[in-house]
Amino acid sequence: MSVCTPIPKFPSLHAELVICLQRAYENMGLPTALDSLSRALFVIKTLALSTSEFALLHNRLCNARRYSMQEEWGAARFELRLLLHSMGTL
Repeated sequence: MSVCTPIPKFPSLHAELVICLQRAYENMGLPTALDSLSRALFVIKTLALSTSEFALLHNRLCNARRYSMQEEWGAARFELRLLLHSMGTL
């Protein structure tokens, strides 16, 4: 019998998105930040958002991911801070 890491349960997808964004922000510069950004991109595709809300989230996440891949940590964190602020979580 193999032991698997349990998948954490989140009260909502919105909460999961916030946690992914906060993890990416806190771990910027580490490989786990890109994993959190990728997970966040997956989560926004499952949320019931208006076109403008989705476009804003998607654009900021893609910008943060691109900056992170180019090792522009400050710019990536800035995009995440704007995103978290627009979601009302800061």
